[in-house]
Amino acid sequence: MKKYILPAIILLVLGCKKKSVPPTYAIESFPQRVVMAMEIPNDNTFYDYFSAQGTVVRRAAVEKNDAAVERLFASAHAPDCVWIAMVENNLVYFQLESASSIYMKAVPNRLSDEYLLVASTKSNDKAHLFKRHFLRSDNGARVVALESVMYPNYYLSREGVLGENNSIKLVQKAGPKDAKEIRWYGRIM
Repeated sequence: MKKYILPAIILLVLGCKKKSVPPTYAIESFPQRVVMAMEIPNDNTFYDYFSAQGTVVRRAAVEKNDAAVERLFASAHAPDCVWIAMVENNLVYFQLESASSIYMKAVPNRLSDEYLLVASTKSNDKAHLFKRHFLRSDNGARVVALESVMYPNYYLSREGVLGENNSIKLVQKAGPKDAKEIRWYGRIM
């Protein structure tokens, strides 16, 4: 009888062991609807979010709380700020939800030696591809850094470029932890 007790206890312990469940930010699939926001330095009131009202991807202000950013999905601004995030060879790219032929792309600024984001049709280069670096989760929102594939070590920032002060600029950084943090609000489609 004793020789069966130890194996029974082991089976019971192994059978009752909690299964490892990945955190919710690690469970995601693509495509997904996305609104992206950034901290504004020295501002406790607003976030900047990415908006494509024309050919340049610009910043627009939204109240600094997750619920306000979530409301953008259904707001009048949704056609300009909701992106469809897709994956291509472990790289991410973004299409404007309201115009699937429009992609977010990193391009040189024609007025300076800087790079910026534009909303334009897809080209044959890698300008539309980004590496998404997961930094952490904050109140259920993913916090990431986005690095251009076309311009390695250049990350999205909230600084504007010459001639387009409200644009999203790409800034060279040593790595993702030095880059501007982006709050990724994704909704699985």
